[in-house]
Amino acid sequence: MSIKVICPCGAKLAAPNSRVGKSARCPRCGTKVVVAEATTPDDDIPPADAAAPATAGPLPDWVSDSLKGPGPDPAPAPVDPPPAPRRRPLVRFMRYALFGLVAAGFLVAVVLGLSSTTSTDDSDGPAYDGRQGELLKLEGHADRVTGLAVSPNGRFAVTAGDDHSIRLWDLSTGKEVQSLTGLKGSVAGVAVSADGQRVAWASGGSQIRDGKISRAEGGDFACVCDLRTLAEHRRFSGHEGDVRAVALSPAGNRLVTGSWDCRARTWNLDTGQPVATFEGHSRSVYCVAVSPDGLRALSGAIDGTLCLWFVDSGRLIRRFEGHKECVNGVSFSPDGHLALSGGNDRTVRLWDVETGRELRSFKGHTTWVHAVAFSPDSKRAASASGGVFEQGNLIETDDNSVCVWDVASGELIRRLAGHARPVLGVAFLPDGKRVVSSSGDKTVRLWGLGE
Repeated sequence: MSIKVICPCGAKLAAPNSRVGKSARCPRCGTKVVVAEATTPDDDIPPADAAAPATAGPLPDWVSDSLKGPGPDPAPAPVDPPPAPRRRPLVRFMRYALFGLVAAGFLVAVVLGLSSTTSTDDSDGPAYDGRQGELLKLEGHADRVTGLAVSPNGRFAVTAGDDHSIRLWDLSTGKEVQSLTGLKGSVAGVAVSADGQRVAWASGGSQIRDGKISRAEGGDFACVCDLRTLAEHRRFSGHEGDVRAVALSPAGNRLVTGSWDCRARTWNLDTGQPVATFEGHSRSVYCVAVSPDGLRALSGAIDGTLCLWFVDSGRLIRRFEGHKECVNGVSFSPDGHLALSGGNDRTVRLWDVETGRELRSFKGHTTWVHAVAFSPDSKRAASASGGVFEQGNLIETDDNSVCVWDVASGELIRRLAGHARPVLGVAFLPDGKRVVSSSGDKTVRLWGLGE
């Protein structure tokens, strides 16, 4: 006996009794149908495994839809991109800092590379191998080199000339580092500050040629510049004649000038205002120097005298007399107790600053002495000479030299010859074993004195 089973699709199935409570698969739609107890005659029910009649009618809509399958996937709905993760402030700062360091390092490298040939740092001066005689010859001026000064570390020399220029030299290489050209007149003298940051120069204006004075306008002032760039810091005007000499106080707050108006003046370096005026000379002032303590100044003049006076008041302390002609150069010893002077009487003289007494006269030059200098230990002195005027004419001589003296004994230690014309400037390097000289032959030379 079989059991009638009707599928939801409308098909009739027949299953044996043994399948009551079990499922049977519809041959039309394949649906599993639970076999229940028969309710229709067996001849009305086709066998469970028989194929569906080919002429079966259409399927109900709900079955037809279920047999169609899911169909093609619908188009996905647009989805907004996820928001970018927020950078933490510390991470962002670290990235910017790293970028800044890299950029700064690059700029430093570029600057160092560009300035490698014009460096003006504060490193020590050139090493000395103990050789004697001429070590370097510096060329660049187009006329007489009238002024000379050396930086405190001995690396640089500053020179001034009748070619209306100031030049900065590297004594390690002999190369010109900077120049200030096109000035209105001759530059008569230069001085470097104790900290090596500034240089002062005197705008001499006039020149002496073959016994005649050629006057240039605008020579009645002094100027202070930056040593490294030679850019003007301040100008000092007030003299009524050419300014021939300048000196800076060790503290860097005072400038002393000497002029053809027979006066010496003290200036406030920061404001440019005059502080004091010294009027103790009867003729033009040719040279000035400031004591190591910055309180006193020495000035030398055409009248053959040296005067010691207070920097801030202009009051005369004492007068030094001994030279028979113009005093061209003056210098304090490093301890301030002694002074050197040189002049047209062809002598170099040593003085006791505290008493004004002449201690010694160094004789050996046969021509005018234009400049003098002490060594850093005060044991040696140097003097520069060359040329004389006779009846208004400059007479060239063979004594275009630098003499180095023993201060204690007055003996001549060494004569440095090589300049072709009068030597107008001289200075020791800090080691005391080398000197620099400037000359009318347009050159600057570095000399070794030996160990």
